[in-house]
Amino acid sequence: MTKCIAVACVLAYTGLEATPSVAETANPDDFQWSEEHRGEPLDLKGFKLTFADEFDSFQISGSNGTTLWKAPVHSDVGSSVWDAPSAQNDIYSVKDGVLTIRARKASDGRWHAGNIQTVDPQGNGFAQQYGYFEARIQFPAMPGAWCAFWLKSQPEHKDKSLVRPEIDVVEWYGGDPKGHHQTVHLWPPDGKYITPGRLAKHWYRSNYTGMPEIGTGWHTHGVLVTPQWVIMYVDRKEVSRFTTFDEYKLPLYPLVSLTLYEKDVAKAVSPFDMQVDYVRIYHRQSPKAPVPRLEQ
Repeated sequence: MTKCIAVACVLAYTGLEATPSVAETANPDDFQWSEEHRGEPLDLKGFKLTFADEFDSFQISGSNGTTLWKAPVHSDVGSSVWDAPSAQNDIYSVKDGVLTIRARKASDGRWHAGNIQTVDPQGNGFAQQYGYFEARIQFPAMPGAWCAFWLKSQPEHKDKSLVRPEIDVVEWYGGDPKGHHQTVHLWPPDGKYITPGRLAKHWYRSNYTGMPEIGTGWHTHGVLVTPQWVIMYVDRKEVSRFTTFDEYKLPLYPLVSLTLYEKDVAKAVSPFDMQVDYVRIYHRQSPKAPVPRLEQ
């Protein structure tokens, strides 16, 4: 969940273990987002629902909690502190089947907001290899708001030597006229594990969709992860796709976040809310399930 500009990508490696498609090319620009199938509808026939939170009840606890969601676990991002749920704050609330994550400015001038995810710091919790991950979200039309629905790797919590993948299904900046974007990331392992032949610097590739209208009303944001493609959807219509590097083939878990974007934080007015109607995850169960084109 990092503010990125599509052309500002850096790779620093002599080889990327477990990712021969990258390591074998000297030019990372060989890997680009494709919009060849933009607008094609998603067909979930043959897929089975494996995870769902309709937010009919409050299932959020602290980082080492036992509920469906843990908060915040991930270190702070942006210009806010991510709080754990408590009776003393109103960062997380559930009412009428909707989760609200609130950003508010405290009396000391610090902003507080929230992040929820399905695994704890030890990697325990829900994660899934491949499948379709989706959230129905209403973003705040507030300059400074930085909202995200994203995926990270479960194994990296248990093995610090792994390259750390991240898929940002949607990032919304309230003051961004381009609307929103998707990003695929590869983060290097913890510093002491970086060795010759391993990813040494953060690599990413962003794609702007040019859909500022998603800043109003409810929309679904999803990603279908297959052995060949990472395919992004808005309202279940394809937006763009990217090659599935080996790191994205690991079990992934969802995160939903609200924070403040540093450059626009002065424009933000406290409080403001991000609302989530549901998070649902599907797995391809049937060999007859439709396979997005270009996968053969």
